[in-house]
Amino acid sequence: MIVSLSELLPRARAKGYAIGAFNTTNLEITKAIIEAAVEAKSSVIIQTSEKAIDYAGLNPLRALVLEMAASVKVPVVLHLDHGRTFQVAKQCLEAGYSSVMVDASRMPFRDNVYTMRKTVAYARKFKASVEGELGPIAGQEDYVHSAKAYKTDPEHARMFADQSEVDALAVSVGLAHGLKLKEEKLDLKLLKQISEVVEIPLVLHGASKGATEKEIKQAIGYGVAKINIDTALRVAWSSALRAFFAAKENKDAYDPRTILTVGTQAVKQQVLRHMKLFGSVGKK
Repeated sequence: MIVSLSELLPRARAKGYAIGAFNTTNLEITKAIIEAAVEAKSSVIIQTSEKAIDYAGLNPLRALVLEMAASVKVPVVLHLDHGRTFQVAKQCLEAGYSSVMVDASRMPFRDNVYTMRKTVAYARKFKASVEGELGPIAGQEDYVHSAKAYKTDPEHARMFADQSEVDALAVSVGLAHGLKLKEEKLDLKLLKQISEVVEIPLVLHGASKGATEKEIKQAIGYGVAKINIDTALRVAWSSALRAFFAAKENKDAYDPRTILTVGTQAVKQQVLRHMKLFGSVGKK
């Protein structure tokens, strides 16, 4: 079933667990995420970036997730990850997404707030939710790139949450997109300060690496209710396929169904591992 972030995240924050937000680009990864959610009896957020939309097409990708979600009993959010403009979010909402993120974090504070209020007003027509971001996150993932992280100021976060009316707030607290950066380190002290003044659910980006399991659990205790995982899935997928082709017995393999199932199972195990870590198993 398709739901919005606002139907899941406030309860997750109040109960002390987080919902995993996993990026997809194709049938196999979507299948892995859905199968893991069903097995774990966990709510799940399936995200598509702009680059994924450019790769697979908005309507095919949207139809794929919606059709799979309609066949299961666990709550599924179809979410736009790091949309760069209001127009992209508008297209996704009109196509049936239940949640969108417009990343206006590089804009001046007032422009960021304006963009988010505009997005929120439009999303409400579809009973959809909106995620905002304050403070660009370092690293690169698809079209999102920042050479430097600008950590979120707690007082600015409080003002932004109040003025923008977003349903969830992504904060920059030391993690990075993509593969691990040398200087990457989760700033739990800052995250705690933000959680003390911001009541809406917080979002952690770049959580595939750069933080220990203990730190992730602490972050959830500080109000993080949505945790984005993308790089870990890509690494699991590609590593599984490399190992498959490296095996002598597979040198003549040619059936894509056999080959791609290897990647699907690897991704499913990663999703299950993160759901257990986030505490969402059995929580629909």
